[in-house]
Amino acid sequence: RSKPAMRHRPSFFVSLVLFLLCVGVPLTAAAQSGTVVGRVTDAETGESLPGTSLRIDGTSLGAASDVEGRYRIPIVSAGQRVLLVTYIGYQEQRIPITVVAGQTLRQDIQLSFGVFEEGEVVVTAQAEGQARAINQQINSEQIVNVVSSDRIRELPDANVAESIGRLPGVAIQRDGGEGSKVNIRGLSPRFTNITINGQKIPGTGDDRSVDLSMISQDVLESIELYKAITPDQDGDATGGSINFQIRRAPEGFRSRLDMQGGFNTLSSNIGDYKLSATVSDRFFDSRLGVLATGSVHRADRGRDMFDVDYRPLGIDNETGELLLEVITLNLIDQLETRDRYTASLVLDYDLAQNHRLRTISFFSQTDRDILARVKEYSPSFGEVQHNLQDTERELVLWNNQLSGSHALGFVEADWMLAHSSTLGQMPFSTRLTFEESAPFTGDLITDRGPFPIPDAAKNNLDETRLLSGGNKSQNRSMERDFSARLDLKTPFSIGSHISGYFKFGGKHTDKLRRFRADAFIRSNSTSFLLIRDNPGQFLIFRGNPTVSNFVDPDFDPGDFMDGRFEFNVRLPADLARDIYERYNSLAIPTRTATLNDYNVEERISAGYGMARINLGRRIMLLGGVRIERMESDYGGRFTSNIGGQFGQIGTVIDTTKSQSYTEWLPMAHARVALTDQLQVRLAVTRTLARPLFTSLNPGGRINFGGHRPSIVRGNPDLKHTTAWNYDINVSFFNGRMGLFSVSGFYKRLQNIDYVASLVINDPESPYVGFDLDTPRNSTGLTEAYGFESEIQANLSFLPSPFNGIILYANYTRTFGETVFPFLDAIQGGPPFYRTEFVDSERTGPLPGQSDHIANAALGYEKGGFSGRVSLIYQSEFLDEVGKTPERDSFFDDFVRFDVIVNQRILRNLTVYLSGTNVTRLNERSLQGGRSIFIEDEEDYGSTYSIGVRYEFD
Repeated sequence: RSKPAMRHRPSFFVSLVLFLLCVGVPLTAAAQSGTVVGRVTDAETGESLPGTSLRIDGTSLGAASDVEGRYRIPIVSAGQRVLLVTYIGYQEQRIPITVVAGQTLRQDIQLSFGVFEEGEVVVTAQAEGQARAINQQINSEQIVNVVSSDRIRELPDANVAESIGRLPGVAIQRDGGEGSKVNIRGLSPRFTNITINGQKIPGTGDDRSVDLSMISQDVLESIELYKAITPDQDGDATGGSINFQIRRAPEGFRSRLDMQGGFNTLSSNIGDYKLSATVSDRFFDSRLGVLATGSVHRADRGRDMFDVDYRPLGIDNETGELLLEVITLNLIDQLETRDRYTASLVLDYDLAQNHRLRTISFFSQTDRDILARVKEYSPSFGEVQHNLQDTERELVLWNNQLSGSHALGFVEADWMLAHSSTLGQMPFSTRLTFEESAPFTGDLITDRGPFPIPDAAKNNLDETRLLSGGNKSQNRSMERDFSARLDLKTPFSIGSHISGYFKFGGKHTDKLRRFRADAFIRSNSTSFLLIRDNPGQFLIFRGNPTVSNFVDPDFDPGDFMDGRFEFNVRLPADLARDIYERYNSLAIPTRTATLNDYNVEERISAGYGMARINLGRRIMLLGGVRIERMESDYGGRFTSNIGGQFGQIGTVIDTTKSQSYTEWLPMAHARVALTDQLQVRLAVTRTLARPLFTSLNPGGRINFGGHRPSIVRGNPDLKHTTAWNYDINVSFFNGRMGLFSVSGFYKRLQNIDYVASLVINDPESPYVGFDLDTPRNSTGLTEAYGFESEIQANLSFLPSPFNGIILYANYTRTFGETVFPFLDAIQGGPPFYRTEFVDSERTGPLPGQSDHIANAALGYEKGGFSGRVSLIYQSEFLDEVGKTPERDSFFDDFVRFDVIVNQRILRNLTVYLSGTNVTRLNERSLQGGRSIFIEDEEDYGSTYSIGVRYEFD
């Protein structure tokens, strides 16, 4: 007999809503009580103090101040009460108050820094920044790490990815010498949710991740990294959720101006600069606040690098070592300039004491101009090429929000309407290629790594002829989100020792993503056009101009890769662009480039219900459930017979596919204060992660040519990944020492997906024997677990001069294992001994998982001097999964030292000097199962900057 369909979940949600409306609200409304509200600020600076603990003495009623220092404590019994205010590092206050039933009491509070030396208060900027982060962490309902605005300015980070990378459990993915994306607790960037004031940032890549290099940290109030989410947050946060906080304008006129110039040791370029400014004020009796920020940053991200592609030869019978043969070696001298523009405008208006409106407009844009000179050795094909690649890239982010918060009796309502968009495009890219004839001598050695390869090259420029050039490629990806959110919260109190709130709400997001690519090819060759237009001016080899006609005598590659290679590609920087612009009218678009185009429409509707219960002042319980409904439509392009120089032959078919599912995400948190200085937190959460956009693309291509026929296609039937996450955190803290915490985590993921490279063996398939590249869900279990430790110490209790020392350090140990698709080769028996390829799986480390991560910073501040030296370390991690273990690619161990020194000249004027990567570490990737085979290595040099900061009163 079939079982009846399960219908208890919808009824549970309806029952929860009815319970909140019919039970929770009457409990609070019946109480003879009032409300206490206010704002907590620093007594000396007037800055807000987020994370302040406020509690009605002798009860379980309390609150923590938000990022603006505001707090609200409802349902306080009428009469004489004492408000207990604590903030780690500041002096505690006990404030007598009188609460009147049915009324709201406003109690603003100013706290003084609580570190003393011979009766005098010693206040340091580094200590204040540390105190802000500590208080936000220990008074949060969740397990969270915080980077305050003060700490953001303490270190010379290029962007917010670098700042986040200093937190426990975070490894950085780097691009162009600076952080771009982050891996949290061993999971790749696609598993992390990124928001601005709670509003999700659309992805900048096909994998749904966000390139954080486009955001300058100068415009932020704080960075919050949530390790365990609650039901009122987006559910796609298996790795964690990062929130960038932009505050509202504080009281009074404030302004700050930073200017700096920089120098890069690799290029000897002094053209780096950075300018950032903030201005704010309040008007109409402080009801209207205006805060504007802006930042302009130019950075030299040029590099010297080489990359290698290998082919496995087998195993050495004597040593057991893996043998690899070099297929290609590229030597690259790359010039790159990055211009980053960031701005935000925040307007907030207090309609009344309990009604506020706020608008946020956030803009960021990064422009990259890239010129790469490449010497390409291809021993297996007997080729050597000189390439010149000229490329422009652009990345733009817009985030606009309109939000409101209203206190309607004992019910608090928060709402938001938001529009966010990202645009990533390569508007221009052209390439010029010269190829040498018979380029190698008989001394070519290919099985001893990349370094012997150039020694066997003839380097005959007079026989290196122009092969192609003057073509153009471009692409554009756009993603935009429209979303609406409503949250309702109502408090309750049962006696003096049980209190809390019920909260429920919903959110709807409409997402659109598009990718378009174009390429333009000329029917006439570049060589023919150049010879025709410049008769008798070129040295010709085999009917083509040689590279010797275009050598730039002024180009100097310097000590390329510390002298390990000789670099002799001396093509003029503007040559590729000049040839393209001269003949661009002859270029014809090709359909081949459009085969990767796709469209995505996703509609995500979510609802949740949750409750927090305070049992006395030491125990907090929070639990609830979130339900997310996904409905999506995907469109791609399919072809099996396209051909011709411009793709003009054959048929391209537009394909579509729809998908929908509903996921329930229960979550529970507990916080127990064993003492006033010792906390234990527990969390059990269920989260999800959606597949890559390209993986869901229903399009594909069948290729009948080449060495083997092949099929490349997406898989719109991929399942989403779900995960159970278990967390524990123990924190010890006090005002004299700071914070020490240890966390443990375990993540259990199902249906994680990877791209599989297979061979079709089904004898009934018309494509039997074809190679097949397609995404699929892993049938095995993926696990990630480990622990984190963190210390934030303020040593001001030591005797002078040691009382100016500030210490920050963390260490993370991560373990993990997942299951990859694997194409196993099995040798058949006699008489033919044919090799058969079997679709299989293998276990391996998680892509993006560093086993060891450590950060440390030692600071010192005394009088007007402030300095800090920092270290970032992360062990190697799997970067790309190969078809076989020998083809796996690992990002090598990474250690970097940075330093910054500040000296206050006048009360409002500070001069600072900073250095990044002062030990000039090269970044490397390895191939061959964590072996010594270098896949690529990049040298960015060190960067030094000097700047001034002026703060206006």
